[in-house]
Amino acid sequence: MLPEPFSPIAETLPPTSARFSIAVRSDVRPSVEMTAATHAGRVRSENEDHFLLDRQLGLAVVCDGMGGHAAGALASALAVRVFRDAVLSGRETLLDYVDCENAPVEVTKNDVAHLLQLAANEASRVVHDEARRDAQKRGMGTTLVAVLVLNYPAFIVNVGDIHAYLLRQGEI
Repeated sequence: MLPEPFSPIAETLPPTSARFSIAVRSDVRPSVEMTAATHAGRVRSENEDHFLLDRQLGLAVVCDGMGGHAAGALASALAVRVFRDAVLSGRETLLDYVDCENAPVEVTKNDVAHLLQLAANEASRVVHDEARRDAQKRGMGTTLVAVLVLNYPAFIVNVGDIHAYLLRQGEI
């Protein structure tokens, strides 16, 4: 049985799309709007996408299971959940980065980037371990793209052939 897509704001919108906006003091960062939508595509009948938009963290994650491979939808659901949990485990680091004046230690952009790298590696490890445990899931995989909006700049991580952002007319 596949776990359900995890989206903390899915209660207000259809499960295939979500939207939220972040507006913080204008002197700290610009207003940010994040939107996610999924579609099975033209080739596959099953939608293997999963996403998460977390208002409190400023985190958006989209995973697209590898179509045509075993359990792609499961791989994307696992990756989304594990990635978010790993980022949450570093919440103190993120809070210290945002409130650097009151932080007990200096947290740099590299520290935040490293946390995201660890989160992506953990998601990959969990998907790989699940594939090894069950012969029917061998070869399952997913792409992953995430953005973490703390203060300027935003942090983007991407794994696979998924696009991290689109830049058009000065807007991302």
